Amino acid sequence: MTHRNVVAVALAMLCCSCMPHRGDAEAQMKHWDALISRDLPRGASSIDVESFFARHGLEAGPWSDGTMSAIEHDVEVNGFVSTSISFLCRLDSTGHLEECQTKLVSTGP
Repeated sequence: MTHRNVVAVALAMLCCSCMPHRGDAEAQMKHWDALISRDLPRGASSIDVESFFARHGLEAGPWSDGTMSAIEHDVEVNGFVSTSISFLCRLDSTGHLEECQTKLVSTGP
């Protein structure tokens, strides 16, 4: 293999690693959605939500206006882009769960 071919292959590999590949992150998010549906029904207490986050090793964020949040970091890394899963759980005025949503969050350099 010539030097020119080695450079071409290296550049092709670099470009491919930078292309978005979300299959694994999307599958993981579907897995979380199924767990949330099973383990955190509407009306669950804030303690139930906190326990869910802790039990699954999620990094919980601070409470803010009736919202509890958490994140699973680096579910997928492609080149310079890292994909994490964000959890936002809204609570009613009595501290009981109204809904929990997940979404993919991408970060980079």
